[in-house]
Formats: sequence, C-alpha cells, structure tokens
Amino acid sequence: MMGDPCASRLPEGVNPLSGKPQLGKDEDQGQLFRYYRCRASQDDEEAMYRLGLAYEQGLGGDVDLDKAAHWYEKAARPKTGMEYNYLYNRPVQKRPSSEGHPEAQYRLGLMYLEGRGRKQDDGFGHLWFSRAAKQGHEEARAIYDKLTLKLESEPWD
Repeated sequence: MMGDPCASRLPEGVNPLSGKPQLGKDEDQGQLFRYYRCRASQDDEEAMYRLGLAYEQGLGGDVDLDKAAHWYEKAARPKTGMEYNYLYNRPVQKRPSSEGHPEAQYRLGLMYLEGRGRKQDDGFGHLWFSRAAKQGHEEARAIYDKLTLKLESEPWD
C-alpha cells in the first residue's frame, strides 16, 4: 500500500483497505503482530489497542499482562499535543483529537479491577470505566454503575 510504511509487514494476501486485519483471525500472527507494532509507533490508536489484546491473549507471542496494560493505556488516553499560539506567543495544549479508544479503556479498567498487569485499584478501574462509558461502551457503563455504588458505600480511611 503506497504511503503506509508498515504495509510491508502485513502477511501476504492481507489488504488493510478491506477492513482491519485482526490478530487471532489471520494465519501469520507474528507478521501481523509486527504490523501493529509498526502502526502503533505511528500513534495509531487501534493498533495500540490490538497490541494490548495480543499481549493479553498471547497472540503473536507470549502472554505479558504488564505489556498488555501498557498498550491499553496508550490507546485509552485522550490524544492531545502542543501547538504554538501566536496570540500568546507560547506553546499551548491542544484539545484532544480523540477521547481515547473505548474498548482499551474498558479492558484497562478490568485489569485494574482484577489486579492483572496493574496493581488492583478500584479507583483507577472506576476512572477507565467512566471514560469508556462516556463513549457509549455498554459493558463499561454497567460495571461503572455497580462500582460507583460500591465506592460510595465504602467508608473513607
């Protein structure tokens, strides 16, 4: 594919224009894994999510929950940056171009809730479920609502 420096890493016969090639659904998992690593290095949110999924499920390599959480978090965070504001003559933070990947936010919330790949922390789980729920993730909404009730009923230390 012209213009995509990562296209040479795609397994033979997989066309990225015909939909998103998925780890776990195509033959050459290792090659597809390398493709997503390349796309993630270009700040591709979907590729970051798919790397997290690959590490969580051992697709294209070994299961590594720390790396899964790392990639989920990269995909889950809102994408911002700096731009130069000529009126104020200084760099300023841009508005997010993305609110983050909702499925990555949900999966990261689960990892915090269950203590997999991250230290168990209901508060951080609640945060990530909240962000996913705000983007319409129904499973995240259900867990967020239950966790909110739990956290509100617990005494503060």
